[in-house]
This record gives sequence, structure tokens and C-alpha cells, in this order.
Amino acid sequence: MLAAPIVPIIARIKKATADDPIRREILKVVEQMGAATLSQIVKTTRKSWGAVQWHVYVLEREGRLKSVKIGLFIYYFTNPKAAAEVILSSVDPNNLSPEDREKLDLMASFAS
Repeated sequence: MLAAPIVPIIARIKKATADDPIRREILKVVEQMGAATLSQIVKTTRKSWGAVQWHVYVLEREGRLKSVKIGLFIYYFTNPKAAAEVILSSVDPNNLSPEDREKLDLMASFAS
């Protein structure tokens, strides 16, 4: 009985996150790039740092984006195999820590 009044609110929140044009744009950018840092997403979408940071947080919380920390950077992605290829092509493999190399090898082993 007590939950009945909040059901419409929860439904609106879920619909708002799924239909948000900024989140769709961020997902599109990340999918096209394969993997992207927050700075790259900000530059490509031309949205403010805070707005992108918030929307990326929500997308990650919803499971629509994943992230991996390689070196000093956090990369966001939707496809782990594509992300591993992009990241490996942008860094010197000799400068990767064994842990970072293991993360990328694991991501590269995922089926597309």
C-alpha cells in the first residue's frame, strides 16, 4: 500500500534516463570511438565537463557503459574487445604495467 504512490515516480525516472538525448549522444560517441576518456567525450559532445561526468556516471550505474583504468586514464566503453584494441593502439605496450596489460588481454578475449 505504501509503495503505490512512488511507482509512477520510479517509472518516470527510468523513462527519463532511457530517453535522455545527452546520454544517447554519449553512448553513440563511445561506441564510434571504441573507448573514450571523459575529456574525449566532453570535447566530442561539446557539453560541459560536469554534465558529461554526471551522464557517464548514470550510464555506468545502469550498466550501459563500462570503464577501465589503464595507467592514469579511465576509459569508458560498451564493447570490451573494441575498447582493448583502441586502447592498445593509443599506448606504448612496453610502458603498461603487468596489471594493465592483463586487463587489456582479458578485455580483448571477449567475443564481439
